[in-house]
Amino acid sequence: MSEWKQARWLAMFEVKASLKGIITLIALSFGLAIFFTEVFSITIMEDVPIVFDVFFLFTFWVLAASFRPKEHQLKRMGGDIWVSPYFIMLNQLPVKKNVLVLSRFISYFTISIPFHILVLILIYTLSSEYRAYMPVGSYLVFSIIWLSFGVLCGSMFPASDVGEKISTLKAIVYSVLFYGGILAVLIVIYYVFNKGIVEMTMYAAKEWPLPSILISILLAAIGLLYYKGYVYKRIDKVDYLH
Repeated sequence: MSEWKQARWLAMFEVKASLKGIITLIALSFGLAIFFTEVFSITIMEDVPIVFDVFFLFTFWVLAASFRPKEHQLKRMGGDIWVSPYFIMLNQLPVKKNVLVLSRFISYFTISIPFHILVLILIYTLSSEYRAYMPVGSYLVFSIIWLSFGVLCGSMFPASDVGEKISTLKAIVYSVLFYGGILAVLIVIYYVFNKGIVEMTMYAAKEWPLPSILISILLAAIGLLYYKGYVYKRIDKVDYLH
């Protein structure tokens, strides 16, 4: 059996264990589609772009990871070590490191990518405003941009399973700085370009479809390779026994 097949076989155990979360995400996708088309239409988005951007970023970045089984999420395992208990169990199995690493990304994207696709399909299906603003071809480009974003930023979640030694205080400080930094970037972008991130990607999808696709896929690939390399470096450095 090839390493890819072994990794996929291993990942499917986690996917099956995530059935409750998957059902919840499917239900949420309909609610989110209604939210983005009725509560926050394109017209409203232009009035409060930063708020719209925050919800859109949350959907394609954090949401899928939030519904992983609790035993698969990061926990404090003693001292300042934060790690996924499920990863510790997998790390004790007689499998190659490459198989273990691949399985983490396969299991996450097997859930997150279909969820993101479903949200995008439902948004376009339910909203005549989106269909009027972007033809099918442009919306496909827009979708590729955000699916690529989901891969680029979502890769941090399977990569984080390997664990990290960090105190609670540092974790809080880093979180505040990280999310505060994101909000600051959104505010700066709006005041510089007078548009939000989502509106800018809509415009890019319509005006520069090919460059938008190429750049998005390239960034997603770079992000995936970076986080994959991060796991390889960290897996031998984290002391899972203390």
